[in-house]
Parts: sequence; structure tokens; C-alpha cells
Amino acid sequence: MKTLFLILILSASAMAQEPPPQDINSRIDYNTKKFRYILETSAKNHLDSLDIDKISEAAFKSMLKSMDSQSDYFSAKQLKEIQEKNTGTIEGVGLQVIVVNDSAVVGSVAKNSPADSAAIKRGDIILFIDDKPLKSMQSSDITAMLNGTPGTSVNLIVKSYASGELKNILLKRSAVHTSGVNTAFIVPNTKVGCIYSARFTENIEEEIVSAISKLISRGANSIILDLRGNPGGYLEQVTKLLEEFLPEGKVLTYTESRNPEYSRTFKTTRKGKFCDLPIVVLIDEQSASASEIFAGAMQDLDRGIVVGTNSFGKGTIQRMWNINDGSGF
Repeated sequence: MKTLFLILILSASAMAQEPPPQDINSRIDYNTKKFRYILETSAKNHLDSLDIDKISEAAFKSMLKSMDSQSDYFSAKQLKEIQEKNTGTIEGVGLQVIVVNDSAVVGSVAKNSPADSAAIKRGDIILFIDDKPLKSMQSSDITAMLNGTPGTSVNLIVKSYASGELKNILLKRSAVHTSGVNTAFIVPNTKVGCIYSARFTENIEEEIVSAISKLISRGANSIILDLRGNPGGYLEQVTKLLEEFLPEGKVLTYTESRNPEYSRTFKTTRKGKFCDLPIVVLIDEQSASASEIFAGAMQDLDRGIVVGTNSFGKGTIQRMWNINDGSGF
């Protein structure tokens, strides 16, 4: 055992004697070799057999999370679930979870989903999934635990936001349609239309325009757009949606990047259909990303009134890179 330990020290020392290079490409090559060396040494000498894919994916996730709180790695399964959610259909229980102060908070509940049928509400806290505690877990990992093959079951322990009561809830997963417009109605005895959007899916502009047009045809002359708990979605969709409320030539948002290809300014390119429609936007601390862009543009351009509490404060836009094994980051 002492001999083996000495060999490992000598091997590590040999690599350590190579001074780390200074330019970025050489540093990437150096650390790539270092990562390979750690994997090979672990696989050859660890007491147990190792799942190389599993520990590599954990390393990728940790690496990206060390850069900032928004960067992340997704396995092929997790990325498929994200893409399904953004296209409007997921296989799971119909819950959108946001991590707030290390707690798994329900951000939205899909209408007619298993979670909706079980009376789980926005703001409830999920404490356990299948007896596993969720404290300090990332939202992507929690979502992966909730979603799965239709017909399979998952057991939740949920703390009610309204009463504080603990509930043990067994849910059966199904294919859940998640429209970007969860609710659209006219407030009784008024001409005020109200639309609730839990997420900016890939068709959100079309869905909200359709919902507003239907409410106007029923007599609405003003709109409340409720974006509380909306974690965002596609940048292109939110800029298209903003165009419907603004005249041509207005700056909506802009991005700055080390790569000039991703430094862009987004402006309205035409006069919108609803330029003269009075609008109020509701937000809360769980409104993030694209929903913050919408509310911020409406406020900065004096186009509508924003009501609620301080939003999440994301301030960044991500781009997804896909890997040929189905995973992405």
C-alpha cells in the first residue's frame, strides 16, 4: 500500500512540475490534461468501480456553477425536459419550481395537471420528493426528479404557503400541456381583461395576442398582464410580444458579450396592434429573465404601470450550446 501511495505521489509531482501556461488556449489544454489525469488515476486506483459519465457530468455542472449562479450543465434527459417545457408539453406533474433561499418553492402550476388536481398552489414549498430532502438542491435537479414517464408515480411532502400545513401527496405523472397563457378572463362588473402567464414559451407572443383579441371582442378596454411567478423563457418571443404594445423604433433591451456576435440591441420594427391599450403588469420576486425584460421595457418607456414587489433581478441572458450526445450547457 505504501508503494502504491508513493507511486501516486511521484506521478502527481511529475505533473505538478510543469508550470501552468499563461495564454488561455494553453491553459485550457493544460487543465484538460489535468482532468483526464484525475479521471484515469481514479478509475485505476479507487476501491470501487466508478461511473465515469456520472462523475464527469457532476464536474461539468460544478464548473459552470462556479462561474456564476445562472450557468448550468444539463444531461440529455434534463435538456429534453427543458425543451419540452419551452415548447408547451412536458411529461411530469405540472410544477415549475424556483429555488429561493435554498427552498424549493412552487413558481407555477399547470392547469389540469396532476399537481393542479392535488390542489398544490404557487408559493407552496416542496420539502421532500420520494423521501429525499430538497434543501440546497438546484432547480434543474428538482425538475428532473418531478418529471418522468407518464403513468409512474412520485411522492411529495409539501408545506402549504397559505396555512403552513404539511401534506403528503402522491402524484401520477402524465403528459401536461403548458400553454404560456394560463388564465384569461374579464374582471366581473368591469371592462378590465386579466391574463396570467406562468412562462414565456416559444409561442407566447401568438398566445397572448390571441387572448387579448378575444377579451377585446368581449368588451375589455384595458388589460392586466400577470407575470407573477413567471421565470421567463425565449428572448425572441418577449421582444416580439413587446412590439405589440409599442411604436416603431423603441429600444427594448440590449446584450453585451465578450463575443461581439452576441452583443445586440433589440428595437421595435413596426407599430404594434395594441399601442393604445391601457396595460398594468403585475410582478413579484419570482418574476425573472424574459418577464423582467417585458416589465422593465414597459416601465422605462412609460408604456404601462408595473405593480407588485421587486422582481428576481436576473440581469443576464443565456445561450444554450448543444452537445452531440443530447446534453447541453
